[in-house]
Amino acid sequence: MRARVKQNIPDSSKRLRLYGAITLILIALAIAVTLLPTGNPLQRCSGIILGESRDSCFYALATSTQNQSICASIQGSSQGPCYSQIAESTLSPQGCLNAASNSSARACVSYIAQATGNASLCTSLGAQYSDGCITSIAVSATNLSMCASEANFSNRQICASAISFNLASSTLLPAHCAQVSNSTDRSAISKILNLTKGAIASANSSVISSISSLAFLPSQNYSARDICYTLLASRTSNSALCANESASARGLCAYAVAGNYTNSTPTSYAQLIASCSAFQQYQGFCAQYVLLAEAIDTKNVSICASFSAALSLQCYSSMAAKYNNATFCGYIRNSTANNACLLQIK
Repeated sequence: MRARVKQNIPDSSKRLRLYGAITLILIALAIAVTLLPTGNPLQRCSGIILGESRDSCFYALATSTQNQSICASIQGSSQGPCYSQIAESTLSPQGCLNAASNSSARACVSYIAQATGNASLCTSLGAQYSDGCITSIAVSATNLSMCASEANFSNRQICASAISFNLASSTLLPAHCAQVSNSTDRSAISKILNLTKGAIASANSSVISSISSLAFLPSQNYSARDICYTLLASRTSNSALCANESASARGLCAYAVAGNYTNSTPTSYAQLIASCSAFQQYQGFCAQYVLLAEAIDTKNVSICASFSAALSLQCYSSMAAKYNNATFCGYIRNSTANNACLLQIK
């Protein structure tokens, strides 16, 4: 009997160890099952251990279901954009209030205001930001009266000028160009032209090339009104409209009309210069600006060198700005002008 007992002790111990191991496995499985994603999408996202991946899961779920309440589960920086994206998708300005920052909330409300054409939403942005919002809606709706509600006089001018510019393009009536601002402030001109891209695109490519090369030359006093008349003169082949422009802009206008007569894109600058002879008192202006456009468009610095000192400076500087290349500034010997040229390079 003693021998039998001695033999059973090891077998009992093995069984106990085996049972213990099985119990531990079952416990581990039970724990694992609680960590596995379930059929509920929210629980699936909650079950993800890594915070960044968990946030991405919540973000995707919230935006795909357009459910802003899910954004609250996001712990990281994507929570604000989650609220904004859903607010913009559903055109719900109230949803913008939970955006990540004041600037994000303003951008969200502005987007909805412009998408819905609701200018009253713009006023909630505050005076500093409402004007731009109103301008976008007014220009899209061709609503001049809406511009009058803007707080800043300069912004009202930009708004009304952009609408008048677009009307001139769509109706081909010069009277609308007369309502465009004649300010030579570069910032104002840039804003007006940004709001009239459709009108500019309707002109032929030689005019667009001329404007991009010449309209913002240093020391030149072009205005958005001048550019409006230039585009209209080009589209109607009516050089008489050039007389409505400032003296320094008439050459560009004559060049634009000359481009039409030669059907140039431009491809032949010699043809364009020959066409300038048809513009009598503007012939000199026209020929000079054709050469200037050729120099800039073809990166021909030798043409720049042939101009007077002032025009030569403009030629090199415009070339540097157009191609974002400081090498062209190197041809400018005046240190002040050279530094001004270099400041244009981004």
